[in-house]
Order: sequence, then structure tokens, then C-alpha cells
Amino acid sequence: MIPLEQLRVQFRETIRVDGSVYEERLAFCHEVSSWVSLAHCKSCVACAHLSGEAEPVLVCRVAPTGSSTPPDSIRSQLARAVWCIEDGAPARLACIMPMTQEDAIVVDADGHAVGILSRQRARRAPGDALARTVMEPAVVALFDGAGVEQARELLTTRDVKTLPVLSAGRVVGRVRG
Repeated sequence: MIPLEQLRVQFRETIRVDGSVYEERLAFCHEVSSWVSLAHCKSCVACAHLSGEAEPVLVCRVAPTGSSTPPDSIRSQLARAVWCIEDGAPARLACIMPMTQEDAIVVDADGHAVGILSRQRARRAPGDALARTVMEPAVVALFDGAGVEQARELLTTRDVKTLPVLSAGRVVGRVRG
């Protein structure tokens, strides 16, 4: 019998240049060893169950070789939601994030992290300032395969509050210090 594993679903909200918010639901797929949209999961033979829109539940069949997420993986520590803002969007749009989000990860057209924009910077920005002009341009980030200890070390030694987590260069999550 093939074991089942409930996979964690990540929420990625991206504030676009026009002010709209693009919502994505992502999960780490063990079949293809990368992050995929839930739409991909619906057509996957390993998907045993997918339900719910606001709080999706995803259960996959895991190969007996033990391909599940290691307990020390950063994937187990990701914040449930990550907010991004396109670099060409007005900076003040970052203020539409929920109050639980202190900052947005600034992304280019391909979804690559290029900076961090705090809610405080967004509020103080001139009305016509773009996210790319007021963001903190130095991005300290982790790759998806990193361990929890590596995240702790970066949060401590680099004195940052948010670490974007990247897979193939695209933002898939964040870790807060």
C-alpha cells in the first residue's frame, strides 16, 4: 500500500501594476520535485484528494522510497502566505496587504525576488513612487532545499526580518524571524 501525505499549501498573493491581486496556491510536488499550482495537482496521478478553496486540503500518494519533505527542511517553516508586489507597481499598493503582513517581496516580471518593501516604507512613499524605487534592494534569500538551521543563521547574522524562499528563482514562500 502506498502511503499518503497531506501536503502544505502555500498562498502567494502578487499585487500587480494595475492594483489587482493575483492569487496562487502552490504545493511542493514530490512527483516532479518542484513547486506546482493546485491546478497541476488536479491532473496528477499521485493526487489522492484535493478540496477546499479558502483552506485547501491536498493529500498525495508518496512513493515508498520516502520522498516526503525532511523534518529539517525550510518547507516545514514557511509562513502560510507570502505577499509580493511587482516592481513597477505603485509602492503605496503594498498597504492593501493584511495587517499580519509587515512587508512584501518585490518581484520582477518573471517572479524573481529583487527587493523587500516594508509596509512602513510604502506608507511614507510619495504617491507616484514605484515599488522598485523605494524597496530595500538587497535580498537575502533561501533556496527551497535549505534547512531550518541555515534560516536561523541568516536571520540572526544578517539582521533581517523576512527571508524570501525561492525555487528556480521564483518566490514560493517566506520565513519570518
